[in-house]
Amino acid sequence: MFNFDRQHWLIFLAGWGSFLVGNLAQALAPLVVQALTQHMSMVTSKAGYLVSAEFTGVALTAILIGPFIDRWPKRKIAIIGCLSAVTLHVVSIQLTSSYVTLLCMRFLAGLGAGATLAAGGVIIAGANAPDRMFALVKTFNAMVMAVMIWLAGYAVKGYGVAGGYGVLALIVFCTLPLLYCFPAAVKEKQSITKTRLPHFVLGCLTLLALLNWVMVVSAPWAYLAIMGERSGLAVQQISALLGAGFIIGMSGGLLAAWLDLRFGRIMPVIVGILLNGVTWLLICAVPHHIVYTVSVLLNNISYFFTLPYLLGTAAALDREGRWASIASTSFLGAIAIAPAAGGLIIDHWNATTLGVFTLTGGIMTAVLIVLVSIRLVKLGGAQSQFS
Repeated sequence: MFNFDRQHWLIFLAGWGSFLVGNLAQALAPLVVQALTQHMSMVTSKAGYLVSAEFTGVALTAILIGPFIDRWPKRKIAIIGCLSAVTLHVVSIQLTSSYVTLLCMRFLAGLGAGATLAAGGVIIAGANAPDRMFALVKTFNAMVMAVMIWLAGYAVKGYGVAGGYGVLALIVFCTLPLLYCFPAAVKEKQSITKTRLPHFVLGCLTLLALLNWVMVVSAPWAYLAIMGERSGLAVQQISALLGAGFIIGMSGGLLAAWLDLRFGRIMPVIVGILLNGVTWLLICAVPHHIVYTVSVLLNNISYFFTLPYLLGTAAALDREGRWASIASTSFLGAIAIAPAAGGLIIDHWNATTLGVFTLTGGIMTAVLIVLVSIRLVKLGGAQSQFS
């Protein structure tokens, strides 16, 4: 089905481990926020700041090292970043009583996770069929995230925030064997004087499209449990639904890996973004348990289907993988501000407005990706990938 040789499977394993280190905290965020507000009596905004601090650390790392990581030993960067993140997750367990100290620890943990994620993004982008590779990575990530949410549910119930960070530290530590699949050395053929990113304007438009999409689809994420309770579901049912959503969402990643570019990139992006936006609108606007359940499951499928194509667009701009490294990591900066944006919309208007905001932002992303794809075809690059 995938026609990968041994070298490509090693790259896949290394990329999978890297994306786990960088993305697991995002999956755990709803349970952490819930634990902070319930077990520590923390106001929602302060809990959101802790999540934002970690994602800001990841995004900052991408901005600092993304354009230059193709010159450095990626295996060493990935392993050091992973060990740093694990250490700071463990330290966070002991510091839950001090908000300021915990805020700093979460930011530093994000820096470590971001370094690992950046290294993974660049090796996947440099492989053959990066769309397919990104799809596989996201699919396997979903399996681990589903298990982690299930374990974290019990850990948070028994130990509060410390239990959530403990599960996060354990699973991130288990990714270390995968990170040893990284190429051991830097490719000597890469020129040290080549510092300018290719297709700069198109790259900026692609990055803007991805940042915009991730921000608008992440804005309702922190409030997903609230929407579920409004629809008549208990918290335990919502947690089980989130875990099932990650598992069922794998079908979207598998579909993207199977389709690859046989229908081009434009059509899958449009279909995936529209389905994702419509399901968010239904989640936010229709307080019914059946509508909520079906929409959450379809939302996960469309997310895991669409994201590989967006990351693949960035990968097509630069075979050295620098645009993809920036794109796959810096979008966490958009996730950092998304909960605040979603809360402001709900407070000043209502949840339905938040759903409309998400759908509208998705349409804007689709327009940008279509424009970039058409321009690349006109430039004579990657015609088989974009037509």
